[in-house]
Amino acid sequence: MRDNREFKYCQTCKVYKLPRMHHCSVCNACTVKYDHHCGMVMNCVGVNNYHLFLQFMVATILHSSLSLYLNLKYNVYVDYYSQTTVKKGYLAWTAPAVFSMALVQVGVGVYAGSLLRWYAGMASRNMHAIEESLAGTVYNRADYWGVTAKNAQGQEAQ
Repeated sequence: MRDNREFKYCQTCKVYKLPRMHHCSVCNACTVKYDHHCGMVMNCVGVNNYHLFLQFMVATILHSSLSLYLNLKYNVYVDYYSQTTVKKGYLAWTAPAVFSMALVQVGVGVYAGSLLRWYAGMASRNMHAIEESLAGTVYNRADYWGVTAKNAQGQEAQ
């Protein structure tokens, strides 16, 4: 059976693009099943390294959880509750730094966890972010956020 799909041509790379292949303007290359260009790993996330991106998210969650535990254990519990504290004012002096660091660690863990949940869900449906966006399942539309688009005359757009 013959497939009659027409392949698109990438003017920048000068190649015919396979289905689900997109051009990355940052890397200046076409990637199969292109999802996004990740600024954290400075590479395009596609079919060849999607699993590595998910592993990176898991490692980020584990790292932030472990660093939060160690931060609170050794900077709060040991210093405040143990009898080995040399200076009584040590915890009061370091408390803003300790708790702001804990807040950052929680934020990184929650952010990486939400990304992992979203990307693992897309991987289970064999989709990537561009297809998810085109399907309309990404909640970045104005009607979801309660914002109405207005045209140049100030009237609401239909």
